[in-house]
Amino acid sequence: MTSPIRTGLDGFDDEAAGQVEFFASRSPTHARLLETARALLARDLVTRSLVEDAWRERAFHARYERPLLLCAAVRFDALRDPAHPLARAIATEPPDDETITEHAVRNALARPLALDLLKDASVQTNEVTRAVVWQWPLAMMDIAGPIALADVGCSAGLNLVADRIEISWIDESGTPLPSHPRGIALRLGFDRSPIDVRDLDHADWLRACMWPGQVDRLHRLEAAIGRAREALATGELVLSTAEILDVPRHLDVVARVEKPALVYAYQTIVRDYLDPDVRDRYQAAMHDWLRSHPGKTLWAEFERGARDAPEPVELRVSFAQGDAIRSLVLARADYHPERLRVDRAALAELCAPLG
Repeated sequence: MTSPIRTGLDGFDDEAAGQVEFFASRSPTHARLLETARALLARDLVTRSLVEDAWRERAFHARYERPLLLCAAVRFDALRDPAHPLARAIATEPPDDETITEHAVRNALARPLALDLLKDASVQTNEVTRAVVWQWPLAMMDIAGPIALADVGCSAGLNLVADRIEISWIDESGTPLPSHPRGIALRLGFDRSPIDVRDLDHADWLRACMWPGQVDRLHRLEAAIGRAREALATGELVLSTAEILDVPRHLDVVARVEKPALVYAYQTIVRDYLDPDVRDRYQAAMHDWLRSHPGKTLWAEFERGARDAPEPVELRVSFAQGDAIRSLVLARADYHPERLRVDRAALAELCAPLG
């Protein structure tokens, strides 16, 4: 079901309530911050006016976009200023939740830096556990020749180098999944506004998009930032500015000019942020790209599936069979995947055409 497009604070209260529930077992600190902000925005007209003005000209598609942006904007400000009213709660470990009061949140939301970020920034987590979208399927396949890897909506491209940090996944039985494919010759990222982790402000924004209390995620982020800086310096990692509707054309050039044995394009939690018309046109263009290079191209998506499913995200891989497009759900997982529920029949079918 398509989420409605919203501006200002229209519908924010319901979105925040849902995100508070999601945060409860994952980041109690952000749950408390967001619940306090939600209550404040419901009755404090001054604070409400400040936030509403920041979002008045913006259109939001994903139901979790505004709640996550509010938390990230306040956290970025707190990470920069030890005297921030919420510094002890959201900028230090372990977090001190008792310092999250209405007074502190009111002051935090009135600060110019937070309001500027609400107006202009976008949440870009670059959650590196989502690199399972390429590391596991490609490790299961026998590709004879070089592989071009392309991350659509790459942010900082950290998932493109996630095979160079300590990270692993298991299936539903606890068995480790293979995750170190060979033959990666190109690592390409496309984003409308790529983040350069060599820029300290950009790197700090990625840190701000992490959640207080999730130390393991932050450690993975720091490791990935280090590997990405190295790969950018050597030219192994190439990030390009591109609107999403232009990406299929760029991928076509990669397939025709570079002539790898396989172009493996993937995306992780991109679809929800797209305008519905753009999303449909992008999908059609990606299907055309697959048809143009049968047997040599794959498109993998790590995207939200059925809302009431135990595992909310599907790992889906599509490829061309003649004029038809075959899409296989290989596994289901959490937004920050560690354990996958694997469909082994789908995996076997994927490996057959190209294996």
